[in-house]
Amino acid sequence: MKKSFILGFIAALAFSACSNEELTTDGGVNGNGSDQKHLTVNIVSTPSSRAEVGDPDGKALYEEGTETENKVSSVRFFFFTETGAAAKVLATNNAVNYLDWAAPASDGVNMPNVEKTLEAHLVINTEKEDKIPAKIVAVLNPTSSFLTYTNGKATSLATLQGYTNNYASLANGEGEGVANRVFIMYNSIYAYGGSVIDATDIPVTAFQPSEELAKANPVNIYVERTMAKVRVRLSESTATEEKVTFVTLCDGKPAIVLKNKEQEGVPAAPIMIGEKQVYLRLSGWDVTAEKGHAYLSKRINPEWKTDLFGTSEKWNYSPYFRSYWAQNIPATTTEDGQTDNDQNYYSYDAILANGKSYENGYYYTNENAPYKEATSDMLSGAKVEPFTKVIMAGTLVCEGKDEKGNDIVEPITLCKYAGLTVAGTEALKTTLLNQIRTNGMIYSVSNEEENGVTKTVFSDIAPEDVTFTTALDSKDAATDVDESEQTQGRYYVYLILSESGAKKKWTQDNNPETENREYMSATAVNTYFYDRIGQCSVYRGGRTYYFFPIRHLGESGKVGYYGVVRNHVYDCNITKIAGLGTPVYNPGQTIWPETPIDEETYIAAKINILSWRVVPNDYKLEW
Repeated sequence: MKKSFILGFIAALAFSACSNEELTTDGGVNGNGSDQKHLTVNIVSTPSSRAEVGDPDGKALYEEGTETENKVSSVRFFFFTETGAAAKVLATNNAVNYLDWAAPASDGVNMPNVEKTLEAHLVINTEKEDKIPAKIVAVLNPTSSFLTYTNGKATSLATLQGYTNNYASLANGEGEGVANRVFIMYNSIYAYGGSVIDATDIPVTAFQPSEELAKANPVNIYVERTMAKVRVRLSESTATEEKVTFVTLCDGKPAIVLKNKEQEGVPAAPIMIGEKQVYLRLSGWDVTAEKGHAYLSKRINPEWKTDLFGTSEKWNYSPYFRSYWAQNIPATTTEDGQTDNDQNYYSYDAILANGKSYENGYYYTNENAPYKEATSDMLSGAKVEPFTKVIMAGTLVCEGKDEKGNDIVEPITLCKYAGLTVAGTEALKTTLLNQIRTNGMIYSVSNEEENGVTKTVFSDIAPEDVTFTTALDSKDAATDVDESEQTQGRYYVYLILSESGAKKKWTQDNNPETENREYMSATAVNTYFYDRIGQCSVYRGGRTYYFFPIRHLGESGKVGYYGVVRNHVYDCNITKIAGLGTPVYNPGQTIWPETPIDEETYIAAKINILSWRVVPNDYKLEW
C-alpha cells in the first residue's frame, strides 16, 4: 500500500501580537502595580515530519482535517501551579486563572493551512507575592456552557479534567453546535517517564519582560480534537473470496446479491426463497452503542503496559505527544439500581432517518475505549457490550410481477423457525399452528343454538386468533424481557393471541360433557404457545440490519482491538456481506445489536484508522 503522511491538524494558532490594551479589552490586564510578564504560545499538533520517523507500527498515515474541522474561533488558556492548583494571572480583585483569545478569521495565508503556524502573545499579571504559573492548558472553541462553567472561577486542573460534554453532538451540528459544527480541542494527553503529561509545562525562561524576548522562547501546546470520526464505504474487493457483489435489478436500482457463508470448503450458495433470489438493499449506516459523553481531557494510565495492543502496537508514543488509548467515563448507578453505561442505542426507523451515505457520509462520535480484554462475551452484542459499533439498516427484496404482469422489486417478509424459512407471516402461522396441533391442542369454546338446543362447540386455533409480538412489546409474552435487562434474543418474536383471539374462551378439554370446565387465560395461552414453540425470527417487510464493533489497533482478543479514541478517523471499507442479517420486527423499537443465534451471517470489512491518523487494518466479523 502506498503510504501518505499528511498532518491531521496543526492548530498552531499563531496569534497575532496584542497590546496590553487589547488584552484588557478581552478581560485581561490592567497593571495596578502587578508583576507583568510576556508569554508566547504556539498551539500545534504532531508535525508531518514526525510521521516519517518511528511511528509505533511503522504504518501510520495522516489525513488533513477539513476547513471546518480545523477552524478555531476562540481559545481559553488556563494556568496552573506545579500541583495543578489555579494560578492567578489577572491583577484584579477576582482570582480567575484563564485568559481568552478570539482567533482571527484568517492570517492572510490560506488559513487554516496545516503548514502554517500561528502564535499567541499573552500578557499575564501576577501579584508580587504570587508565583508565576508553571503549567498551561488550552481549550479551543469553548462552548458557551463551558465558558459559563468556568467564568469567574479559579478552576483547578482536576476540575477542568472532570468536565464532560457530548463533543460529538457539537461536531455533528447539534445542541450548542446547531448553527455551526463546533470542534472542541484540548491538550494532547500522553505518558512520559512514567507520568501523565496532562498540561504543558511553562519553563521560567518563557516569561520575559517584553514581547520580543518572549517570541524567542515560545511554549508549544499540542492539541487534539475531543471526538473521533467514522466513515463507511461499500466497495468491491480485489480478493475473490471477499467481495460485495452488486447487480442492477429490474427497477434500474442496484442491490447486493446475498449468499450464505462458506463453510468447511463448501462454496457459498445464493440465498433463495422458492425460486427467487434474495437481494439486499442497504438504506444507510449509523453509529450505535456510542458514548453519550466524554471527558474534556483524555484519561490515561501511565502504568499501562507498552504491549497494551499486543506485540506490534504501542499505546503511547511520547515523540508524537500522543496516547492511542484512553479511559471512559465510568458507569454510574441509577436511582432504580441499574447500571447506566452512558451509551446511546437507536431504532431501525431512527437509523433510516439519520442514516449516512456510503459514498461520502461521515459521523463524529465520542471517545469509547473500555479498558477490558476483548473476550467473546464482550462481542456477543448484549447491552453490556461496551464497544461503539457501525450499524447498517437494510431491506431484503426479491424481483417479481405485479397484478398486471409488470416486473417489480418488492420487500419480502422472511420468517424462520426451527431451520425452516418461509415467506410471509401467514405462512409462518400455518407452520406454527400445525406444530401445536401435533403437540397437544387447545380449543376455543362457544355455545351455539341448533333447533332450540344449546350446544358446546370446540374450534381449532385459526390464523386470525394469533399474531406475533416481541418480548418488549408485550408483557404477556412469557419471556417478559425488560429493556434494562442485559440479555440476548431481543430480535425474536413470539406467537400470542390476537386482540380478537384474547376475547375467546380457551380450554384443553374438548369433552362437551365436562362440567365446571377449566378455562385458560390469555396469558396462560401465550405461555402455552411459548412452551411448545419458543421463538421465531421475522424479517418484517424485509427489514434487517448488520453491524460490527469499530476496530482500533492491535491483536484480536487483546485490549485495544476494538474501541474508539479521540482524534482518529475510522475508515471502514465493507468488502463482503453474507447472510440475511439480524431481523427487525418492530422498526420503532430500540435495537441492541445482536448476531442471530445459529445463523450463517457474515460481514467483512477493511478498516483504516485515520488520525486524523491512519492505520491500515483487515477486519472480519462473523455472526
